[in-house]
Amino acid sequence: MSYLVGAPKGSLRQLEEPLLREHWRTARSSVRVQLLPREGETFVLAESGSRIGKERSMRQRRLRKYLKTLEGISGRKKPLKRDQLHQALGAAKKEAGLSPDP
Repeated sequence: MSYLVGAPKGSLRQLEEPLLREHWRTARSSVRVQLLPREGETFVLAESGSRIGKERSMRQRRLRKYLKTLEGISGRKKPLKRDQLHQALGAAKKEAGLSPDP
């Protein structure tokens, strides 16, 4: 019996070094894979050219929205007070999917 299970990107850090030693194989014309056999399982890392483009455009769209929000904040006739500014910046970051400052 075989299963295909997705893993969070964070767990890939543990496999990063062994994966760097593996060669990419072509699964389809726009899909490359790396296979890493481990402890009776095979980890598969797949990379799709079209998915990379889609993720890039999603990040660019969020960044454009974030920059537009920042322009709106800085272009206000009545400037925000410090706490209001921090709240507005935090909300803009969250909406853009950017990680907040610690």
